Amino acid sequence: MAFDHKLIVDECHTWLQKRIQEHPLGFNLLPEKFSLRELQNLYEAILGVSLDRRNFRKKFASMDLLIDINEMEQDVPHRPGKLYKFNFEKYAKSKRKWVGIDF
Repeated sequence: MAFDHKLIVDECHTWLQKRIQEHPLGFNLLPEKFSLRELQNLYEAILGVSLDRRNFRKKFASMDLLIDINEMEQDVPHRPGKLYKFNFEKYAKSKRKWVGIDF
């Protein structure tokens, strides 16, 4: 990259890594309906770490901000997973209590 572009991208990535653990920004980067696999892949890509599948799912289940829409993934090369939506309304109401995601 020319000149300071790499520095800018690196700083933005560092900012995103910090903010995604403080706020549920990841849900704005996913489609409206998403699987927990997609959500975990997103967090792993941004944070640059491998996260334990069971702990990741337990963490998000305990936050009670996901809505099970009773649909399954379609046309995937693996076992289809459930699809969810993020409950933005519930998050807005509980925003004062949000303490972030500790991985």
